[in-house]
Amino acid sequence: MLLWLLVVIWPVNSASAHMSTTGYSDVSIDNSTIRYQLYLEPEEYDQWLDSKSNKTTYVFDPSAPPKSAWETEDVQRLITEGLFVNSANVSEPATLLGVSMKQRENRSYMMIDLEYDFPATIHDYAINYDLFFDGLDPQHQNFAKIRYKGSSVDMVFNQDHRLVAEAAETSGSRSVKLPSWLVTIFEYIGIGIHHIWTGIDHLLFVTALIILPQRKRDYLKTLTAFTIGHSITLILASLKIVNIPVSVVEPLIALSIVYVAVENIWLRQIKWRWALSLGFGLIHGLGFAEVLRDAFLNHFMLSLFSFNVGVEIGQIGVLLVLLPIVVFASKWRNYRYALGIASGLIALMGAIWVVERTLL
Repeated sequence: MLLWLLVVIWPVNSASAHMSTTGYSDVSIDNSTIRYQLYLEPEEYDQWLDSKSNKTTYVFDPSAPPKSAWETEDVQRLITEGLFVNSANVSEPATLLGVSMKQRENRSYMMIDLEYDFPATIHDYAINYDLFFDGLDPQHQNFAKIRYKGSSVDMVFNQDHRLVAEAAETSGSRSVKLPSWLVTIFEYIGIGIHHIWTGIDHLLFVTALIILPQRKRDYLKTLTAFTIGHSITLILASLKIVNIPVSVVEPLIALSIVYVAVENIWLRQIKWRWALSLGFGLIHGLGFAEVLRDAFLNHFMLSLFSFNVGVEIGQIGVLLVLLPIVVFASKWRNYRYALGIASGLIALMGAIWVVERTLL
């Protein structure tokens, strides 16, 4: 168990245990032109600019003018290095139409307006999104909507999925194209699994729920209650019925980890843990919503359902890894001491996050 906790906690290097940043891509393909509107968090761009300079100038210097980094040649360099668009194996440079601040879901984004002009009508395309992943922000993700031939495809660029392409049909052969709803299912199931396995605070919370010995059906009941709980608030937040600031949600998520870990130390009999998991799931759902805000606008119910299926699969995966360890170790007469040490480490990590997310 201590080895498992080391594996889980080791990657943590900041107050936020969620995916670092998000962005959006609105892509429209018409005749021989691809219009690409790229939304990025300004801080992400400033951090990239700092990484390319010999001195820290924008992120860590509060006296720097907020838009001093938005030089045309710097933005063009970002696009040239990290965003590749081609048609019929022909690549064309992007024309930068403008850079401005845009509001999207009550948040300010840097919107880079691009246009790619090709010499012939576009019958196939490929987009390779390679921004920020290598070295700067491996957890960055970009939610893309691509409109082409009267239909649209929703997908997500992340470190493991950087390329999207649609091949042209040729005589004698026909490319197999998955329907957009099936692509959406695969995309959001993957996002749900990825979010549990890389969201360190959610992973620690699930770990704290599991390491206390229970009946097998109680494990599934507890994890399913957590899924139901976060589904409720994720729906409400996505529909803008509930809007709680991240400055409130993040410390509460950390507190939920502390509470469950401390409860593991003094709790002797499982009765209502599923209800506790349901209640805390409501809080964690608000954390999911903050990361995935604006991701469910298209194919709303299908995307949301698929994401929750992915979360459940991710949780069951954690359960399958930890359950044999817990079952085997719980037969040891001193297991309570080991449980206390493991829970104490989890509580300590949660307490550190409470302080960081409240005061920093």
